[in-house]
Amino acid sequence: LSWRYLMPKQWYQRRVRATRAGQIDAVLAQLRQQLETLKGRGTLVKNTSEYKKQLLSENRLLKEQVEGAKRALYNAEVMNGRKQVALPNSGVEAAVAKPVPVKPTPVKPAPVKPAPVKPAPVKPAPVKPAPV
Repeated sequence: LSWRYLMPKQWYQRRVRATRAGQIDAVLAQLRQQLETLKGRGTLVKNTSEYKKQLLSENRLLKEQVEGAKRALYNAEVMNGRKQVALPNSGVEAAVAKPVPVKPTPVKPAPVKPAPVKPAPVKPAPVKPAPV
């Protein structure tokens, strides 16, 4: 008889450990290889602060290009007679045509006239008959 038949649980555990260890080694080797290829390409960022500054400057330039394209589209539509509808928080209309501030004019309240006071009705005094 083989020892596998005497202790099947231990044999199974040894086999699973060996299989898992082999799988883990294979995954680690694959990850190391991928890491080396990324380092070779130069896609890993060595200094994150410089990379962040670079991305922010690219974002600013792209935003400026988008705003310029919006203004050009707005001007082209106006020249072709297309009506423009102002949208809330729209930067295009604010950049092209600045609104003229309106000064509020003070409104004087209407004068309040006091209600006329009516005199109380006067009752005639009772007349006493003359003594006879």
